Amino acid sequence: MSGPKALITFKTTQASLIADFTNLRVYDVRSLIAASEGLERVRQTLRKCEEVRTALVKPLNDHIRFINNEFKKVTTPLKNLDKEITQKIMLYRQEVEKQRAIEQERLNKEAEARLESSLIPEAIAIIAEAQRKSIYMKTGKVTFMTIRKWRLINIGAVPRDLLILNEAEVTKLVKAGIQAIPGIEIYTEEVPQIR
Repeated sequence: MSGPKALITFKTTQASLIADFTNLRVYDVRSLIAASEGLERVRQTLRKCEEVRTALVKPLNDHIRFINNEFKKVTTPLKNLDKEITQKIMLYRQEVEKQRAIEQERLNKEAEARLESSLIPEAIAIIAEAQRKSIYMKTGKVTFMTIRKWRLINIGAVPRDLLILNEAEVTKLVKAGIQAIPGIEIYTEEVPQIR
């Protein structure tokens, strides 16, 4: 039986069963037998409906699963590569920041020594690569922006309207600029962007 024809048949059967058994009263053996037969007809119709529905949607679900798996084969390695590249960029930035801090410390000590020896300290300006917000490449530029993020610290302190932790709502509030949510740490993190 095809989908549309089966659906018409099931709708007709549904209407008949509802008409026959909605006001059913079980008060003796004869009505018990009628109710049992009615229950068997309802369950048989449900089984047939499920069989036809499954036969119709299984090929679609199988196809959707196939498409998702094929795309996952492409995107999973790319997501892993994205993480790897991001980690390398962040490690480089950390190393540059470490070197900048060492150089700044050295310059600060020099300035203190000059002050102690009554020399006029020169203006010290350091623009380190870690301070740069953009790195230019042939294919475009990588920029870094500071974004607000959050992590759960104490679920007991979180307002009840955010429980079954509504991560989307928390993220929306954080992005909107809320400064504090009990039980949640709000912090910033730099992430690379390709433009």
